[in-house]
Order: sequence, then C-alpha cells, then structure tokens
Amino acid sequence: MTTVFWAILAACLVDIFLVAVTVKTYRLIRDYNLDHGHSVVGSTLSGILLALFVVIFAVVFSFRAGRDIVEYLRVGSPSVYSVSVSYKNIGHGNVGNEWSFSSSIDGISIGETPVDISLSPKEIAILKSVIVESDEALDDVGKKTSFVFVREDSFTVEQKVKVTENGGRNKGESVTWLVTYSFNKK
Repeated sequence: MTTVFWAILAACLVDIFLVAVTVKTYRLIRDYNLDHGHSVVGSTLSGILLALFVVIFAVVFSFRAGRDIVEYLRVGSPSVYSVSVSYKNIGHGNVGNEWSFSSSIDGISIGETPVDISLSPKEIAILKSVIVESDEALDDVGKKTSFVFVREDSFTVEQKVKVTENGGRNKGESVTWLVTYSFNKK
C-alpha cells in the first residue's frame, strides 16, 4: 500500500506545481494590465477564473490518477501455483563438475519436485537462485535475485546465473546456467 501512498503524493505535488504556475500566471496578467493602464478588476476576475479552472483540473486529476493507481495495484485473491525449477548449462567453461543448486520463491525452497505456493496476481514475488561448484579450497558461487509480478495465468521466468572459477589453473573461466521457474496455475 505504500506504493499507492507515494503515487497519490506525487499527484498532489503535481497539483501544487499547477497552483504555483496559476499564481505566477495571475501575477503576470495583473502586472501587465497595471503597466498598460487596464482595469485591475478585469485581471482579478480572469485570475480567479484561471485559478478555479486549474484547481478543478488538479482535483479531478488527483482523484482519477489515485483511483487508476489503486485499481492497477489491487492484488487479486490468492491462487495456488505448482512451481518447478529447472537448470540448464548454456555456457561451457572449464569451471568444474561438482554442482549444487538451490532456488527459492519468497523464502520458500524449491527442490527437485514441484512445490505448491499460494500467490496473488499482481503481487511481487522474489526469486532467488544460487548455484555452487564445490572446490577443495574455495567454492565457486553464482547468485541471482529477480523481482517479478505474479500473473493471473500460468507463466515462466528465466534467470541467467554466471559462476566464475575463483582459483586454480582455470581461474577466471565462467559458466552460465539458465534457471527456469515454471508457475502452473492449479
């Protein structure tokens, strides 16, 4: 809900800017009329009408923008997704062959078998992948975190995780893994 607050605050700041522009415009009109011997009453009336128009526009804009933002950010009711994760080596560097993998969604571990997770459409899910190649001295580790909006239907998310050899004769070599999260709506 904090996103909605900031969005409405931004709309209010736009309103304040519009009112400031209106005041400045009114003063310019008044000064021009005074400098050229015209009636101050006419400039005051036009300034009041201009201010009224801008304030009405600003209020309508704020309410409509706020309503649209709230509607967009409204999180739907939770749905259950069967989530599975697969790993594919897409870059064949000489890093090693003792690999371990871990993945999680919002802190829930996803193993070799699919896991049922309750998520709401338009909610932001945090996907974390860690790939480790075990070495005697120091493990080679690749990590990736993604923030994704949950969709209403089944969907997939891909991450590329790079693991670089940090020691030994192949130091600097790297391998890229494609991690695919499959969200199947039940």
